[in-house]
Amino acid sequence: PHPEAEKHLRAIIDSVWPSLEQLGLAENAKPDRLHFTTSIEEALAEADFVQESTPENEDIKDKVIAAISEASRSDVVIASSTSGIPPTRLQAECKNPERMIVGHPFNPVYLIPLVEVVGGKQTAPETVRWAMEFYKYWGKTPLHCRTEIPGHLANRLQDALQNEALQIIADGIATTGDLDTA
Repeated sequence: PHPEAEKHLRAIIDSVWPSLEQLGLAENAKPDRLHFTTSIEEALAEADFVQESTPENEDIKDKVIAAISEASRSDVVIASSTSGIPPTRLQAECKNPERMIVGHPFNPVYLIPLVEVVGGKQTAPETVRWAMEFYKYWGKTPLHCRTEIPGHLANRLQDALQNEALQIIADGIATTGDLDTA
């Protein structure tokens, strides 16, 4: 909703474009092919998949997911990038909740291939299978989290490692530099 959202997005694309070129781009890929709209109906008119990546705020996600599920075809998979809100909770505002999943990519998404995929209580098994294949097709490494747990899998592992690192520093066993080297 920010009035300079398009300008901000294009600046980000410009700053990461050299990395994208090194990684390999599809034929005819160019920053000027990016189409920007403030209309959710226009954005989703021909969408076959929607990746919602709003801030980690239930009220915002509820409103956006409700709007996405209204504006998109009923068979379009809707994935939320959340790491803290269970998909079952997000399905409450979703029309056709069987198509709703968590698709949690890691940042920066153009460098880190991991995407955690989590279904909710109403998610159809076919939706999870389809999403796993979709992410794989686009060069991602999808990880099916079979149970809804806070933080999914990778964030829980990262938290455990961070907690241990902080404890090692607090106990005077090592410095931050030592841990960076480790």
